[in-house]
Amino acid sequence: MRCKMDRSKVVVVLEDDQVVRDLLASVLQDRGYYVVPVESGGRALEVLQQVRARLLILDLQLPDMNGNDVLRALRADEKTSDVKAMIVSGHMNMLKRDGSHQISQLVDKPFDVEQVVSQVEDLIGKAQAEPTPLAVDRPFRPYLISARQMA
Repeated sequence: MRCKMDRSKVVVVLEDDQVVRDLLASVLQDRGYYVVPVESGGRALEVLQQVRARLLILDLQLPDMNGNDVLRALRADEKTSDVKAMIVSGHMNMLKRDGSHQISQLVDKPFDVEQVVSQVEDLIGKAQAEPTPLAVDRPFRPYLISARQMA
């Protein structure tokens, strides 16, 4: 089964706190974005190899690697170097500010959800499609579709 979607509205949400991850994923999905929620930096990099996302929303403090390492790997890979990055973190002091990460937006925690949505819209545009959650190879939630189905 093939799923037609506007690939320019695919957002990967990398957050180890499940409550924050689910909140961002739910709100963005309700606004019509295709959302892939992931809990670790390594998994995010795997997902970004499979899904042509326009935006990565990430925390800096993660269980397996820090956000700087994720951004470094993202920018070093030709397939993912053009993905926009929005940092949503309560640990901005961890951010390496050497200009190499090409960060599109910084949001301090705690944050206003509507502010985050507004910044997502500014970065990649408003979503027009019906909201459809998105996943890759292994499902993150029972309601998500496979990346193979959308290819």
